[in-house]
Amino acid sequence: IKGKCPILEAGCGSGEISLFLKNRGCNVVCLDIEKTAVDIAKERGLRAVRGDIHRLPFPDSSFELIFNQGVMEHFSPVEMGEVLKEFSRVASKVLLIVPSNISIFRIYNPFDVDDARFYSPGEMGEIVGRVYRKVEARYIHGSFGISLMVYGEGKK
Repeated sequence: IKGKCPILEAGCGSGEISLFLKNRGCNVVCLDIEKTAVDIAKERGLRAVRGDIHRLPFPDSSFELIFNQGVMEHFSPVEMGEVLKEFSRVASKVLLIVPSNISIFRIYNPFDVDDARFYSPGEMGEIVGRVYRKVEARYIHGSFGISLMVYGEGKK
């Protein structure tokens, strides 16, 4: 995967975010475990691969960055740590967006999702910090506390 700033969206769904990045010149690849999601991403003109984020189908150091949104909150902290180790194998940086511990969706869940977890910046910083050296975790400005951004760089 060569080119400017290779990025992997691990858990792409329909590829909406990847399409946004592609349209701005990024070299992005989508990955999802669901065939339907991969088919939709391909129909949108994206490079999409079916695969499991626990065992990414890419060689070591294939990407500069791996990101996802709406994925990691479905894993326990231990499972998330295992996924992050796999992410660090193929990318030097990670960017995750997860629901925050102060989100209104803790009380009112219109998505009808039972397995989602909510995290504080400290909790996510600790989880990501077990795999990456430089970590920043904070509430996303303008999200009204709904979302938390976590960035990790440099494998430990």
